[in-house]
Amino acid sequence: MRNNIDIITTEKDYYYNYIKILLPIVNKICGKLSNNLVYIREGELQVLSSLMYHYSHAPYDTTEEKNRYIFSIEMSYNIMEEKNINMFYYNNILSRLRKYGIIIGKRNKRMLHPIFYVRPLTKEGYTQRLHYVLKEQK
Repeated sequence: MRNNIDIITTEKDYYYNYIKILLPIVNKICGKLSNNLVYIREGELQVLSSLMYHYSHAPYDTTEEKNRYIFSIEMSYNIMEEKNINMFYYNNILSRLRKYGIIIGKRNKRMLHPIFYVRPLTKEGYTQRLHYVLKEQK
């Protein structure tokens, strides 16, 4: 049986909605990456979705260049202005995302973990399928 749920969104909100819907799964993945119990908060979700948006729309071809772009000082100021947060709060969020394993590396070598490289939304839409499998009970 197939059920389709259409999610109406803007191009910028797509990444926020994407993570928000998959949040329990993302928390579990991040818990495994960091060996800690993880619960991504609203501010972290906002910044992560902005990083994902800017990564997928970066005017570069290579992963290295895209990561350099999204973690540049100029982009940091853009995200802070976009989300109306100060530098202290933004840096605090980046530290937590690094602790969760979402951001890898430090200083000039920072990058998003590859599982957060989500392709951009197109006019045709984007279909993400979740396949549930019933676990046998003993």
